[in-house]
Amino acid sequence: MAPVKFGDISKVANDILNDDHVSGYQLKAKQKTSWDSAVVTTAVDLFPSGAKDVQTPAKITWKLPAPLGLSHLAIDKLEMDKSGKFKFEASSTKLLSDVGLAGCKLDVTSDLENPAKVSAAVTYSAMKDMLVKFDTKPMNPADFGLEVTREQAGLGTFGLKLGAANVASPDIGFRVQQGPLFASLIAKDVAGANRVLTAHGHYKVSGEIQVAGTYEHGGKKTGSYTFGLLYNVMKGVALRAKVSQDQAISVGVKSEVQKGFNVLFGCKYELASAKLTPGLHLQIE
Repeated sequence: MAPVKFGDISKVANDILNDDHVSGYQLKAKQKTSWDSAVVTTAVDLFPSGAKDVQTPAKITWKLPAPLGLSHLAIDKLEMDKSGKFKFEASSTKLLSDVGLAGCKLDVTSDLENPAKVSAAVTYSAMKDMLVKFDTKPMNPADFGLEVTREQAGLGTFGLKLGAANVASPDIGFRVQQGPLFASLIAKDVAGANRVLTAHGHYKVSGEIQVAGTYEHGGKKTGSYTFGLLYNVMKGVALRAKVSQDQAISVGVKSEVQKGFNVLFGCKYELASAKLTPGLHLQIE
């Protein structure tokens, strides 16, 4: 198993527990244009609860792999939400390679409003069994973060993450996959008084059925857990279900009606309050 970003250590199990569980009603359309392969995604929330003036708030996201023909820079996300707030994410590998930093990738994020919130990160991945990422805010270099993950053949992937606020008590993580079995453990604030342990597990029962679960110990959510199931009913149709300690049950179905047109529908039922929250998402690509 190759090393992954620290935030993706539990991804194998999290995908089963979190993907394709929908709430509310949404139409999402993604279209690739002829303008430097730019991709525009429009997500429209239909009949949002609590909305008064805007009944169909939309979020528009652009992805420009080579803006204005600039091959050294990619705009991974240029997004505007219903309130007019922006998210900007750009990356480049060629810029650093040109100055002798081969194997490094530069990522920049901003809200296009407050310069103090601009963040820059450099990720080094030239070694096949190691990944190193350093990020900071140019306006405040002391606010930094560092994460290192390393894959040890036959054992798994080990990770460490720290920042200016937790240099003496970093977060550590571990993941292992052997055949159909996957497991991970993340310890936050490992040497401090607020240590939180989060365990994930995933098992591929067959080509059609996968199960996953997570449990948290320590902190405000100590004792919380979620168990989930993915069942590929037939080609193009997948059923997901999960239950958590707060007595909430979620069911979601993703159906590929035609290539590029997916329908996601489901609901969440809270036993304690008898509240039912339905959801339907249409995705066009």
